[in-house]
Amino acid sequence: MKVNMKIKIFIDILMTAFLLMLMAVQVTGELLHEWAGTGMLLLFTAHNLLNIRWYANLGKGKYNALHIPQVERCVL
Repeated sequence: MKVNMKIKIFIDILMTAFLLMLMAVQVTGELLHEWAGTGMLLLFTAHNLLNIRWYANLGKGKYNALHIPQVERCVL
C-alpha cells in the first residue's frame, strides 16, 4: 500500500474518532469538545486537500444512463 493511501486512511480513522468525541459532549466536557472540533476542522481540510484530484475529475468521463446516478450520489 502506498504511503499516501496510508495517510488518507489514518486521517479517516482520526476523523471518525473525533466525530464520536464531538457527539459525546456530555462525557468529554466542553473544553475537549472545542479542541476536537478544531482538530476535526483541520482533518477535514487535510482530507479535502489530499483528495483534490477527485473534485477535478468529477466533470470528466462518459455519462451514460448508469454513470449519472452514481455521480449525483457522490456529489450530494
